[in-house]
Amino acid sequence: MRTLLAFVLVVLAALLQATFNPQIRVLGGEPNLVFLLVLAWAARGTFQEAVLLAFIGGICIDLLSAGPLGLTTLALLPVIYAVDTVREQLFGFGFPLVLLFTALGTIVVNAILFVGASIAGFSLPPVAAFAYTILPTMVYNFVGILPTYIVVRRLARRFAE
Repeated sequence: MRTLLAFVLVVLAALLQATFNPQIRVLGGEPNLVFLLVLAWAARGTFQEAVLLAFIGGICIDLLSAGPLGLTTLALLPVIYAVDTVREQLFGFGFPLVLLFTALGTIVVNAILFVGASIAGFSLPPVAAFAYTILPTMVYNFVGILPTYIVVRRLARRFAE
């Protein structure tokens, strides 16, 4: 039941990200809803569920955008592996670590998306992409991770498998 609910949430997040997020773009950045959901689920759920969400959410975003198919999934996977590796090494994976992974993950995901888009033929200046896209997106992600984490934590407790 929990996996089905996560599937529905990530598809809704991808739809909102593709349709609503461009309307609230400020200073070139926008919240990455699928990234936030996948990161919160990786911190609270199982590794397999997080990989499944990254795959489904990444494919949905790529189908709804002009980006290469599979690039967003490829960008989300290193963050999930890093979260899982750190979670195995530590006794607890609390919200301060989620904030750290939000910052680092935003940079990693956007860097992979930038390189992939450059390889696919989109011309993006690197300094401008970092200053005008990644930094505002990081601010949005910092604001959005708390409610996302709270919702995922409650769902994980409610539908414990």
